[in-house]
Amino acid sequence: MSEWNLLPHEEATLLSIARDEALLSQEDHDYLPKAPEQADVFHPHEWVLEAIRRAYSMGRHVGAERARKEIRSALGVKP
Repeated sequence: MSEWNLLPHEEATLLSIARDEALLSQEDHDYLPKAPEQADVFHPHEWVLEAIRRAYSMGRHVGAERARKEIRSALGVKP
């Protein structure tokens, strides 16, 4: 696992998303949860979690960059 410096609640949220998507996927794989109770204890493949972490971290970075640009623009600071 790469180090993404995620807070525990962020990590829990991303795991919850992966579990929800596994349940909703409608894929016919024996290892996927078929009921909410199974999804609650399902552990997705590490590559799935890693992809979600990466996407989340990339989005957070892009959002921070956008916010900096908007603040600089509002203050009249040139890039």
